[in-house]
Amino acid sequence: MKLHKGQKLKGRLASVSTSGFSLQTLEEDKITEKAIPFDQVVKLSDEWTSSQKKQAGWLIAGTAMGSGILAVIILAAIGSL
Repeated sequence: MKLHKGQKLKGRLASVSTSGFSLQTLEEDKITEKAIPFDQVVKLSDEWTSSQKKQAGWLIAGTAMGSGILAVIILAAIGSL
Protein backbone atom coordinates (compact mmCIF):
# COMPACT_ATOMS: atom_id res chain seq x y z
CA MET A 1 0.00 0.00 0.00
CA LYS A 2 1.18 3.49 -0.74
CA LEU A 3 0.20 6.50 1.35
CA HIS A 4 -0.01 10.21 0.44
CA LYS A 5 3.27 10.88 2.27
CA GLY A 6 5.03 8.47 -0.11
CA GLN A 7 5.31 5.87 2.60
CA LYS A 8 4.91 2.23 1.50
CA LEU A 9 3.51 -0.39 3.85
CA LYS A 10 3.02 -4.15 3.63
CA GLY A 11 0.86 -6.12 5.97
CA ARG A 12 -2.39 -7.90 6.68
CA LEU A 13 -5.81 -6.33 7.09
CA ALA A 14 -6.80 -6.52 10.75
CA SER A 15 -10.07 -4.58 11.01
CA VAL A 16 -12.16 -2.02 9.12
CA SER A 17 -14.13 0.97 10.40
CA THR A 18 -16.07 3.79 8.77
CA SER A 19 -13.02 6.06 8.77
CA GLY A 20 -10.21 3.63 7.95
CA PHE A 21 -8.68 0.27 8.72
CA SER A 22 -5.99 -1.39 10.81
CA LEU A 23 -2.99 -3.00 9.18
CA GLN A 24 -0.96 -5.71 10.92
CA THR A 25 2.74 -5.57 10.13
CA LEU A 26 5.74 -7.59 11.26
CA GLU A 27 8.52 -5.47 12.75
CA GLU A 28 11.51 -6.99 14.54
CA ASP A 29 9.68 -10.32 15.09
CA LYS A 30 6.70 -8.51 16.65
CA ILE A 31 3.26 -8.05 15.12
CA THR A 32 2.15 -4.44 15.36
CA GLU A 33 -1.13 -2.87 14.32
CA LYS A 34 -1.35 0.53 12.62
CA ALA A 35 -4.51 2.56 12.09
CA ILE A 36 -4.70 3.89 8.51
CA PRO A 37 -7.34 6.52 7.57
CA PHE A 38 -8.93 5.93 4.14
CA ASP A 39 -8.06 9.46 2.99
CA GLN A 40 -4.32 8.75 3.39
CA VAL A 41 -4.28 5.77 1.00
CA VAL A 42 -3.09 6.43 -2.56
CA LYS A 43 -2.76 2.87 -3.88
CA LEU A 44 -3.61 -0.65 -2.70
CA SER A 45 -2.27 -3.81 -4.25
CA ASP A 46 -2.69 -7.49 -3.53
CA GLU A 47 0.41 -9.62 -3.97
CA TRP A 48 -0.34 -13.28 -4.59
CA THR A 49 2.40 -15.83 -4.99
CA SER A 50 2.21 -18.29 -7.85
CA SER A 51 1.35 -21.14 -5.46
CA GLN A 52 -1.53 -19.09 -4.00
CA LYS A 53 -2.81 -18.45 -7.53
CA LYS A 54 -2.62 -22.19 -8.30
CA GLN A 55 -4.49 -23.03 -5.09
CA ALA A 56 -7.22 -20.53 -5.93
CA GLY A 57 -7.53 -21.96 -9.45
CA TRP A 58 -7.82 -25.54 -8.16
CA LEU A 59 -10.35 -24.44 -5.55
CA ILE A 60 -12.51 -22.76 -8.19
CA ALA A 61 -12.22 -25.75 -10.54
CA GLY A 62 -13.08 -28.20 -7.76
CA THR A 63 -16.07 -26.14 -6.68
CA ALA A 64 -17.35 -25.96 -10.25
CA MET A 65 -16.95 -29.73 -10.73
CA GLY A 66 -18.67 -30.47 -7.41
CA SER A 67 -21.56 -28.18 -8.32
CA GLY A 68 -21.91 -29.91 -11.71
CA ILE A 69 -21.96 -33.36 -10.15
CA LEU A 70 -24.53 -32.24 -7.58
CA ALA A 71 -26.73 -30.80 -10.35
CA VAL A 72 -26.59 -34.11 -12.27
CA ILE A 73 -27.52 -36.07 -9.12
CA ILE A 74 -30.46 -33.75 -8.39
CA LEU A 75 -31.69 -33.91 -12.00
CA ALA A 76 -31.42 -37.72 -11.97
CA ALA A 77 -33.38 -37.89 -8.70
CA ILE A 78 -36.09 -35.58 -10.08
CA GLY A 79 -36.29 -37.62 -13.28
CA SER A 80 -36.85 -40.88 -11.36
CA LEU A 81 -39.87 -39.51 -9.46
